[in-house]
Amino acid sequence: MEVHSPRNGWPIRTLYAFLSIDEGGEGICATQIGDMHFPMVVSNPKSLEIMKLRAQKMSELTGKKIVLVEFKRNGKELWSTMPGGRGATPGSSPRG
Repeated sequence: MEVHSPRNGWPIRTLYAFLSIDEGGEGICATQIGDMHFPMVVSNPKSLEIMKLRAQKMSELTGKKIVLVEFKRNGKELWSTMPGGRGATPGSSPRG
């Protein structure tokens, strides 16, 4: 597996996600860049304007309502790990 690990920029307090809404419920939107698909979830508000353009096009192509929602961090870590598995949160598993 190839890993790109740049220096982190700031504490993440808020996540912004684009959701599609239809009669079946809600789903996280994804966008394609090259051969890869990425969820439309960002922590940097500066990225939102570009994502809004993609969301508008997605809405036009699918006929679905697309909404931008904000999720605030509640400070509770649900799971963590360290290299070699050291420091994993007791009683938790990587699957949730």
